[in-house]
Amino acid sequence: MNQNRYVYDDLHERQTLSAYANYLDVLKRMGNFQLSQKITLNDLGKPKEIKAITQRCYRDMENDDSLKISNYIPKITAIEYLCLVSFQYLLYLFRKDNYDKNGNFKTTIHGSAMKLLKDCNIRFQADGEIKKDLEKIASKQIAFLNICMKNRFDAKNMIRGFHRNEHLFIASQTISLVAWEMFNDSELSRLAFFKLLAVLNFYEFEMDKFKRNIQEMDEKIEHEDYDYWNRHFQDMVENMVITKPIGILI
Repeated sequence: MNQNRYVYDDLHERQTLSAYANYLDVLKRMGNFQLSQKITLNDLGKPKEIKAITQRCYRDMENDDSLKISNYIPKITAIEYLCLVSFQYLLYLFRKDNYDKNGNFKTTIHGSAMKLLKDCNIRFQADGEIKKDLEKIASKQIAFLNICMKNRFDAKNMIRGFHRNEHLFIASQTISLVAWEMFNDSELSRLAFFKLLAVLNFYEFEMDKFKRNIQEMDEKIEHEDYDYWNRHFQDMVENMVITKPIGILI
């Protein structure tokens, strides 16, 4: 499958935006919880409201043909479905910002990512087509990382859902073609997604720890969350990019 090509699906994107709008309030509430907190739907609102949300989730899951395709996905809970809605929205933003009208990954985005890697002194231990594959995956990791930094509560929901049911985010048709190409078309791309989520999870933990320490000292937090992530952006890139091929005997 061509990693640089995305086939636009108007129906899928309209469904993604509709689901996101329907659940936006509860997605924000869920994203405000620290990832270390084990939450249930009862933590997200009053009983009557949560009952209505739960019923809507299971109705939407029942009507979603893509959730019926894969035999790899264990039974999905309402929380996992809500996390998936956030993930699908992040993928929508990723496609919108990084692909042109013909479905090609923008050369300007790839060029910016390559400059960043050069500035970070990141070198790939490969040549030819293998090196090109590593560069493509790295540029998409960086582009998706930027989306997650700007949409933090959705990123937290994605991480939470992934830890609860990774098959829903990796081996599922529900994640759309662009995600299939990014994260499931090879062992290398799947590893790239795991590394990206690990980096996001680590910095969420560190940021929450920093904020707790500040609050315990009764001091004002001077930096917004996005500033915190931005200051650590280079470290995040350096720790998630894969610089050599895997699964090759030398």
